[in-house]
Amino acid sequence: MVAGGLCRRSSLPLRAVRVYSPAVLVPAAAGQPAAPAVELPGGYGQLLVTTLIVLAVVCAAAWLLLRFALRRFGPSARAAAGPIRILARAPLDARQTLFIVEAGGKTLLVGAGDRPALIAELDPDAVAAALAAAPTARPFAEVLRGLAAGKSRKETSS
Repeated sequence: MVAGGLCRRSSLPLRAVRVYSPAVLVPAAAGQPAAPAVELPGGYGQLLVTTLIVLAVVCAAAWLLLRFALRRFGPSARAAAGPIRILARAPLDARQTLFIVEAGGKTLLVGAGDRPALIAELDPDAVAAALAAAPTARPFAEVLRGLAAGKSRKETSS
């Protein structure tokens, strides 16, 4: 860069860009004290507390959005009312899964993975009977409640 000339990388004149050093920003005359340092009104403690409150509000808003809004308006709410229902899912490995899908009055066995494929058309009555006889998985919250109740029973019996 050349003073008063053009910047090497652009055609902007250098006088349009001003760079100040700290000595230029706060000139102190000889014998006079330097300008006092700028202090925060409430100090760093108040700044930290304010930042943590804002972070808590943002986290609470995100939790509320995930908890209520997405459950009501999310993709699973739309999928339950659509013409396609997933009746069962069986993961085979990290990238391959079998699905029993009901679509258009037909019950289908579909493989999903690198190359999704229709494997077979199944008898709807046989699938309904097999699903009714299969043990249902309990929700995770229910499992935790059962563990907590079992733990409290052991503590009271001891």
